Amino acid sequence: DNALDDGCGSLPSIVRDVIRHVFINTVIVSFLFMIMCIVAMPLYPLDGMPSTSYMRASVKWSTSQLIKSIFPSTFADGELWGVADKWEANAWAEWERITSESSPSSSVLEMPVLDLRTCTATSDDATTTCSSSSPSLSEVKRALGDDFLSRPLLLRGIWSEEQLADPNRRLSLDGMQQHADLATLAVPYYADATKSGYSAMKPSGVAPLRDIVSNITNHQGKQKIGSQVLVETYPSLIEEVAPIDVVTSIFGNHFHSDSIKGSGPFRVFPAWTTVPVFLAGSEVAQHAANDGDISTAETEQNSKHPRTDLHCEPIGNIAVQLHGSKMWSLVPSEQSVLLKPSVSRHGRAFYYSSLDPLDPTALSSIPHYTVTTNAGDALWVPPWMWHRVDYLNIVDEATKVEPRTSLAASLFHFRPVDFLANNPLFAFLLIPNLVKELLGRNTE
Repeated sequence: DNALDDGCGSLPSIVRDVIRHVFINTVIVSFLFMIMCIVAMPLYPLDGMPSTSYMRASVKWSTSQLIKSIFPSTFADGELWGVADKWEANAWAEWERITSESSPSSSVLEMPVLDLRTCTATSDDATTTCSSSSPSLSEVKRALGDDFLSRPLLLRGIWSEEQLADPNRRLSLDGMQQHADLATLAVPYYADATKSGYSAMKPSGVAPLRDIVSNITNHQGKQKIGSQVLVETYPSLIEEVAPIDVVTSIFGNHFHSDSIKGSGPFRVFPAWTTVPVFLAGSEVAQHAANDGDISTAETEQNSKHPRTDLHCEPIGNIAVQLHGSKMWSLVPSEQSVLLKPSVSRHGRAFYYSSLDPLDPTALSSIPHYTVTTNAGDALWVPPWMWHRVDYLNIVDEATKVEPRTSLAASLFHFRPVDFLANNPLFAFLLIPNLVKELLGRNTE
């Protein structure tokens, strides 16, 4: 026995050595993969090759995000998280210094539009006619390009006014208050949707749906709903979010009631499709504006109105407007270094921007899309596309419009290829948070 111990070591020590070597090799491989992602990722907004200082800042930022993604938020006040915050801030400052040396050629990008009312598609000032109000995927690709899903897409008229006015609709302001099951459903809500900062992205409490809707619509409450509880509880509601045949023909067969009940054998794994519903009061921007041009409303964005601040997610999003309107700002993933990005601190699968949300000029020099979605419209937001939502109505100064309520729902779908291809570094760094969210270990 002694000879065996002397020659091979004790079993516990062997196990410790194996674990140590596996851990070290895993760290080395992960670090090398992270470097490869930094080199390959579409995260460099300037022409030419990244400089050494840019790469050094990217490595420092990536390491800080990996620390925040792996370790729980209880480390937030500890030394480890303090180092991560410092590296993150240093990387932001270095990125800002480097990118300030070059100005983008254009700040406002053209939004591709597919108008289902007139069967036309517009992109880069070119208009193509479709054969029907439910165009096939091949028609959309011919009109907008094979890579159209890598850019945002506005779909006008996915619902008609008559369809949205159907008194039997449950996903309506009246339906959510009058339908017996929906009215009493306990739903998470945000107490004050006008607040800024990371804390504003965390729900404040839970209340019956009827009470929240009534307070927002009848008493101009500042609450906001952004929850998938409604459709999770009643999966058939997905048919009232968007015409299934239309979204299936363009985005794939992912949007049936069974799609949100789970995946894999016997649906033991989490669903790849989720359907959150969004509700908030909508203020009126009292000035003239072109349709879909949020840039003319920049002076309004520093006011106190409900909004969702700039963030990006690993899923594709078909955001359908069911009542009222919302203003969107969307920033391509390759502009991420200009947005002071940071991973969710509480195990959620998203990144948020630390730019001042009350600064109306924050995106003025950054290439971005702007658009307003009205009732019956839908907006495709690709994975990792940064987006901000302002609950504002754009009207002419002479038009007298009372503040309205915005009701919308999104078809979220996880698309593995786009998840990796659109931003491989973000995808890699978010894996620990994805696991936490799938296991229900996030703290939000």
